Amino acid sequence: MGDWNRMRMWLLAIAVATAGAGALQLAGLVDLSRRSTTVPAVHLDLSYVLGGLLFGIGMTLGSGCGSRTLIRIGTGNLKSLVVAIVLAITAYMTLKGILGAFRVAGGRFR
Repeated sequence: MGDWNRMRMWLLAIAVATAGAGALQLAGLVDLSRRSTTVPAVHLDLSYVLGGLLFGIGMTLGSGCGSRTLIRIGTGNLKSLVVAIVLAITAYMTLKGILGAFRVAGGRFR
């Protein structure tokens, strides 16, 4: 700790991505108004709180993020293989399955 190189790297990456996305929109190459999130960023809903709790629990039980899971699969960790399979199934369910209805509805429970 005490070394800010990684933080500067992340801030530079965010700045480049933001500037690049803005430049692509100004050039007319992309339409950033067509995004997958339909809920305003300031809107707090039960789904955000529940999703954050579930994500935190999953990260704790899975011993890290998705990138670390892939690395651990490469080292032969069987637990990480199970985590990756559950992650893939849940992601698919969120896009096309039963959880997709909540995503399309704007994240609100009805």
